[in-house]
Amino acid sequence: MILSAYMKKLRPTLFCVLDIETTYWKRIAFDIAWKIVDRKGRVYGSGSYLVTDALSMDVPIFKEKLGFYFDDVSKGLIVPQRMIEIREIFNAQIAELIAQDYEIVFCAYNARFDADHLGKTCHALTGFKFLNHKLRLLDIWHFWCMSAPMRYNITTEKGNPRTSAEAVYSFEFSHVDFVERHIAFSDVEIEADILLKILARKKKIPFVNHPTEFRGSPWRLLLDRPRFAKQPKEFFIPIGTQYSFYEEWEPTAEQLHRAKKAAKPS
Repeated sequence: MILSAYMKKLRPTLFCVLDIETTYWKRIAFDIAWKIVDRKGRVYGSGSYLVTDALSMDVPIFKEKLGFYFDDVSKGLIVPQRMIEIREIFNAQIAELIAQDYEIVFCAYNARFDADHLGKTCHALTGFKFLNHKLRLLDIWHFWCMSAPMRYNITTEKGNPRTSAEAVYSFEFSHVDFVERHIAFSDVEIEADILLKILARKKKIPFVNHPTEFRGSPWRLLLDRPRFAKQPKEFFIPIGTQYSFYEEWEPTAEQLHRAKKAAKPS
């Protein structure tokens, strides 16, 4: 018993990073992929599936990408499968790892969205919940916003921090022209890379036990920073300008003075 407890303690925590793409009208998950990794990036399981019974009910939200799906299926990167079978494959991987005394954490970027729509899809198509096991949950989006580097300055046109997986990956990996594919198996790769980058910072991890506990709009955590506070529009460097958003940028004394003046209540 003592040896068993000791061995369990030695097992690394595994992070199951999952992504879905949804249909246009009913927001059913039609593309599901996952990758199970430890903190060092070692892979313990994966899957990439096109939900055939979902596509019989609605069309993909990015229907212009249908050609890419045909190509990826022909290459074996995505496997067409019914939802009931995808559910069984996923839970079999989780059960096998739990039997080996690994702790599994369910993760996604904007995890509330994925958990909500995946759960609704699975129930609608199979009558079952998606997960067979009680797992701790983690929103990678929230985790990144908690630990974002102070030099981060990619913004929307309104001057708010842009914290999509695409923008964050561009910043973290110095890939200025990166464009997210919005195909699940591809997006899982970048979201796993983002998670590993955050884990290396050794910050407190915001685990939750139920999807209702996920923090809403975690990008607001960045608003207390000087570069994202209430400031004139000229204060911001929107993505796509000639300025590098990987370098530290500080306002001039004159800009700072005008910003403070503008922030005072009238």
